[in-house]
Amino acid sequence: MARCFLSCLGTSRYKECIYVAPDGRESTLVRYVQEATVGFFCRDWTAEDRLLIFTTPDACEKNWRDNGHQVGQPGLESRLKALGLACEIQRVEIPEGKKIEEIWQIFQILYDHLREGDRVVCDITHAFRSLPMLVLAVLGYAHTMKKVVPEGIYYGAFEALGNPAEVEMMPVENRRAPLFDLTPFAALLDWTAAVDRFLAAGDAKMVSLLATNEIAPLLQESQGRDQAARAIKTIAGHLQGLTRALSTCRGPELADKFTDLRTALKNCPRRDLIPPFAPLLQLLEDRLQGYQEKSCHPFLMAARWCADHNLIQQGFTILQEGLISYVLENVLGLPSENLKDKNFRELVPQSARIYRQNLEKEKWRKPARSHPEKIEKLLSFWKENEKLWQIFDTLSQLRNNLNHAGFVSDSKQPKQFSDELQGLLKDLETLLRP
Repeated sequence: MARCFLSCLGTSRYKECIYVAPDGRESTLVRYVQEATVGFFCRDWTAEDRLLIFTTPDACEKNWRDNGHQVGQPGLESRLKALGLACEIQRVEIPEGKKIEEIWQIFQILYDHLREGDRVVCDITHAFRSLPMLVLAVLGYAHTMKKVVPEGIYYGAFEALGNPAEVEMMPVENRRAPLFDLTPFAALLDWTAAVDRFLAAGDAKMVSLLATNEIAPLLQESQGRDQAARAIKTIAGHLQGLTRALSTCRGPELADKFTDLRTALKNCPRRDLIPPFAPLLQLLEDRLQGYQEKSCHPFLMAARWCADHNLIQQGFTILQEGLISYVLENVLGLPSENLKDKNFRELVPQSARIYRQNLEKEKWRKPARSHPEKIEKLLSFWKENEKLWQIFDTLSQLRNNLNHAGFVSDSKQPKQFSDELQGLLKDLETLLRP
């Protein structure tokens, strides 16, 4: 993938200073911040890469070309060419941006000049005040539309030196302005969207990708950076594992998946993250805690998660299979190692049908016919717990209807499944509460 440097140039008469990079490197004495940023981050770029400088016609005359503000003063074009870089240097004209229509034009121009898969370094120091925000919006949009990757966003804080009069009186060799790395703010937006996507839809794919590829900007400079990076990747792995287990209805694994995720969240060293990131992790932890507090059984917690995240088919499957295990364990007293036995599991739905149809023993099918004493015990349980039987019977019918994918005469509408699942869950959470 090619690399692209993107920056805007204004009309001001910029003063000379030395810019100090986040890693402590210092530029030479420069008038244009782009000289420093390009010198720090684009020195090894090749002919496949390019520098894009966006200017209005006025900015072009005053700061791109030579002699703009005074005779003998080189413009940014000359200064960039003097760096002897192999990459292309291109000026792109944009309107003033004083009307909303022009701002949209600038957005489109910026976007059109980004190519598929570009890795972008931005300097947002100069130009009209709306431009920095506009650049961030373009990068976010291009990330989705063109798979553009923001690798660095920088701002030269010349104003940190003082007001213009103070700077004017300051010897140029003492003018050391910090170059701020704003990349973590863009990364934070991505993570906020990823966490929101997980909480709203139960999809951890975006979190997993960010943890694998883009965790560095969210870590502070400390000795715990590696530990924090590993912790975030562990959290992302557990998120992915939980969502995969839920989407594929891996019922016996779900309790451990929820526990492992909550443990990983608790163990993350949040002091080594940028401050706004820790509350995102706390939001995840609180949400999981809420599910555990509401649900008295792991299968109910998993089914509640599915219902709340629109995993309707998975919710019905987990709820019915979990209820089967509950009955086998609490009514028949089966040990955990027998809960996966197919014949034993079939006894529960068979007994529910026998109870509904009031079938005589000679009409029982296998495996019910082979375990009459267990069926009798189950029938007594259903009789004493009529409400629970009604829930199980409804679950069986709805799950069957759902699995036929609408190719049956009594097919239900999509919203009915969601409403029914929420209602059945609420009833079970009440009935099975200790």
